[in-house]
Amino acid sequence: MISHTCTGWPTGSSATKSVIRGLKRVVRDEMKSAGTNLSGGRNRDEAIHGARKSIKKVRAILRLVSAELGGAHERENARLRDVARRLPSFATYSPS
Repeated sequence: MISHTCTGWPTGSSATKSVIRGLKRVVRDEMKSAGTNLSGGRNRDEAIHGARKSIKKVRAILRLVSAELGGAHERENARLRDVARRLPSFATYSPS
């Protein structure tokens, strides 16, 4: 998601590069956590809640860097929002 260089920030700053690397790491970790929650052996409601919390954190990061992402922010935010909204329907789903 956050794969391009943030053009509005000073690119020569090692602190800036460190922040960008950190944000990318958090996004990766939270998306992995969402997947792990949903594929683990936890209670279904707790798993969905955990996944939605992880998605919420990623959306918050996207908002922080929205000016740098331009239209990609709106697109990715909408995708994540839609996924998070659909997750509760799986809480009551029971395969036959």
